[in-house]
Amino acid sequence: MYFPVFAFLSNYSDESHKEKYIHSNLNNSEELYKKIDELVTSEKLYLSQKLKLNTISERLNCPLPYISQAINENKKISFTDYINTYRIEEAKKKLLVDKPDTIFAIAIDVGFNSKTAFYNAFKKLTNSTPTQFRKENVKNT
Repeated sequence: MYFPVFAFLSNYSDESHKEKYIHSNLNNSEELYKKIDELVTSEKLYLSQKLKLNTISERLNCPLPYISQAINENKKISFTDYINTYRIEEAKKKLLVDKPDTIFAIAIDVGFNSKTAFYNAFKKLTNSTPTQFRKENVKNT
């Protein structure tokens, strides 16, 4: 069996990631990321179904590509996955209350536009469905 050499020599995604922003003028992505995260979490922007990269760009008066770059470089995930991480954390709390809303209602409450998008994001980030998560984490009384 033949294995490509690069699989053993380096992390391919890290190398392509560095090359992606080689011509960027953003000097301190870590500082910008902290501002983004503060804005997103303090105002719970992730709960808005209409949240887009340009929303954050306008609020911070910062070029849109820099917002994306700061998230990519500091979290190593896309903007969508970054926002969905916060949404899923909120959903997990809502799923564990005594009498939770329906899955669809929770999905809408935490910022998703559809039940399918919610299920896909939930499964991607937790390796389980919302129903499985609830069954595994609610204490039987």
